[in-house]
Order: sequence, then structure tokens, then C-alpha cells
Amino acid sequence: MKKIIHKIITVDIEKIIPNKYNPNVMDKKTFEQTKKNILREGLIGGIVCRKNPDKEGEYIVIDGEHRWKAIKSLGYKKVPIIVLNKNVPEAMISTINFNKLRGVFDNLRLANVIYELNKTYSLEEIENKLGYTQDELQGLKNLSEVDFEQLEKESTNLKEYKVPENRFEVLLNKEQYKTVKKAIDITGKENMADALIIICLEYLKHGKRTS
Repeated sequence: MKKIIHKIITVDIEKIIPNKYNPNVMDKKTFEQTKKNILREGLIGGIVCRKNPDKEGEYIVIDGEHRWKAIKSLGYKKVPIIVLNKNVPEAMISTINFNKLRGVFDNLRLANVIYELNKTYSLEEIENKLGYTQDELQGLKNLSEVDFEQLEKESTNLKEYKVPENRFEVLLNKEQYKTVKKAIDITGKENMADALIIICLEYLKHGKRTS
């Protein structure tokens, strides 16, 4: 197997430009959290670039565009970069792979981490460190306390009854939809009906009850 050696150099931040094809986007909230992380921990993870064939001494980002934008907005003048010898098609493939291979969070494992962190930090402190809202953190913390085995038994018992199918429709505004979608995502269930059952059972167990 061919051994690949990458070149690591430090360049003026103004010598770096973004590529024109990066499909990865970052919302303002996440970008601000990225800046906070850099201020707290420094630039972790190199910015990967290739030489700009059209301009001597300039480099085009392959991976790390948002980190580059963040440190630029923070006033960095120089930045270490990893230089790969790639043409445009090869660089495009690398950009997609770098983004795709980072993986996604397992909501239940994340919930357990938040639960453990909350033993040391307040939700407000975790919000500042991780960028989640306190509502999101509280939802994850609640998820870590759910007895899924019991919920599964209760859900199975419900399925054993021959209950006629029912359909209902509701009109939600944008904020209401975001709240419902977030709750469904936290359950980790792909089937919406199963997700709604878990949400309802959890509410009946911990939520306010009316007489």
C-alpha cells in the first residue's frame, strides 16, 4: 500500500479561500458555539487545503471551512494547515467523505452524557459549554431517566388490544412543529406512531395530570 505523506505548514489566514462546492452548512448558533470552543480550547483539528493552481501561494479549503471562518472572525492572522496534493474531483470526494465520516450522535448515549455532566455542571453551564438550549438539555436529561424496557412492555400491552385505527390531523405553526419534531427525534423511533406513544406514556408518568 502506498504511504501518503501530508505537508503541514503555517500560512497567512488571508491566503486561504473556501471551495465553491462544500455542501455542509452551519447555522448561526452552531457557528457561535464553534467560536466559543476555539476561544476555550484553541483550534483543534487541522484545516485541510490544496494549493490553488491559479494563484501562487494561495490555498483552497478541502475540510474545515467553518473553523477557518471562525478563527478569521476571531482575529487570527496565521493558521496551520494540512496540504493535500489533489485535483478538483479528488478534493470534492475528500470534502464529502470528511463530512460524512464524522458520524452522528446516538440520542440515548448523548442523554446519558448530559445526565452525568449535570452532576458536575448546572444546565446553564452545560448550555454555555455545548451550545444546546436548556430545554434541549432538560429533554435529553429526562430521556436518560426513561425506563425503556417498561415503556416497551406497556407499548406491547397496548398493541395486544384490538383497538381500531384512528387518524387525526392537527395544524401546527412553525414553532409548534419544531417542538413536536424535537420530541419525536429524542425518542429515537423512526415510526411516528411509536414515538408518539412513548411521548404520551412519559407525559402520563411525569407530566401534570388533570382530575
